[in-house]
Amino acid sequence: MNFFEHQQKARQHTLYLVMLFALAVLTLITITILFLMGIYADFMDVPLEVFYLDPFAYMQTKTIIKIALGVIFFVAAGSIYKYMR
Repeated sequence: MNFFEHQQKARQHTLYLVMLFALAVLTLITITILFLMGIYADFMDVPLEVFYLDPFAYMQTKTIIKIALGVIFFVAAGSIYKYMR
């Protein structure tokens, strides 16, 4: 394998790793939002059967976006911290 073949293979792996990282961040955002929705529904004494039918009815879109941005901020801060180290 020459240098150029090795470089092309490394680029393909980099794209794969970036896609996996993005998928992990999206999964983390989803889990965090659902977790906080569950806590909020429990605090408001919403029965689980009702909550499971439409969990997004108990939070405003603005709140969901704020939670997602908060998760992205912490992931970015952690990534920058590890990069600078």
